[in-house]
Parts: sequence; C-alpha cells; structure tokens
Amino acid sequence: MIRTTTLALTAITLAACASTETVYSAELSMTPERHTVYVSDDGFAAVEARLRDAIADRPLTLFTVVDHGEGARNAGMPIGQSKLFLVGNPEVGTPFMIADPQLGLDLPLKILIHDAPDGTHLAYSHPGEAAQRHGVRADVTPQIDRIHDVMDGLLTEAAGTTVRIINES
Repeated sequence: MIRTTTLALTAITLAACASTETVYSAELSMTPERHTVYVSDDGFAAVEARLRDAIADRPLTLFTVVDHGEGARNAGMPIGQSKLFLVGNPEVGTPFMIADPQLGLDLPLKILIHDAPDGTHLAYSHPGEAAQRHGVRADVTPQIDRIHDVMDGLLTEAAGTTVRIINES
C-alpha cells in the first residue's frame, strides 16, 4: 500500500512538473525577441574588419569576441564563420545595471556576424527588448533610442555599401 501511494505521488509530481515546464516553454515562445539583421554582399573578413574599425572609432569597448565557428569546427560540427562580439560603453550601461543588476545578463551588447547563403549577416537584439523585459522606466527611452542609433550606425558601416536590413523575430 505504501509503495502504491509513493508511486502515485511520484507520478502526480512528475506530471505537475511536466505541465509546468510546458506552460513555461509556451510562455517563452509567445514573446520572441526582435533581431535586426544587416546583410552585406561583402565577404566575412571584410565585414569583420570594418566592424572592428567601426567599434574602435567610437567610444565603445570591445570586451571580447567569441569565435562560434572555431568552437563548432573543434566539436566536429562546422557551421562556417561565425563570431559574437561583446561591445559596450560602461558609462552608458552601468546606470541600467544600477537600476536593475539583472540587466547585466543582457549587457554588454552583442553583435553576431556569420556567413549565410545570401551574404554576411550582422545581427543584434534591439536594446529596448532587454529594457522592456526588465521593466526599465519610460524616462530612459531616449537613452535606449540613442543606443539603438549607435548600433544602427555601427552595423551599417560594417556592412558596407551593399547593406540590406531584415527584422526577424
């Protein structure tokens, strides 16, 4: 009898966990993050060089570059060239983290550059998405718009003269 009760309670607990997970997953999929993708007809190396130059020409810090392509090759699953740039300006980002330390999950900003069949893609998430997720006050909206403008200029310059923009979710 005790064993049957224990098994029944275990089954109910597992069912509740599975149910919670399903609801949670559905919640996440209902709020996709917007990504802005800049497409260049130029090769990866040229676009990457322009991105590095554009970062250096602005009051931005290039914190690190994660080479996803190399990691994938080392794992035996080549994905082509793909790098994630972490960039920001501590004078701009720190006040956001003072307001909500959890914004550190979204800062510094990230730019993904990768090969695609239609060209070299540069992508980033709109900074307003993170602000909205964290409930950042409306009075900082102009600051978020300025960050978006800096990112737009940066990626437009890096993409070069053949830039096309795609908004994805």
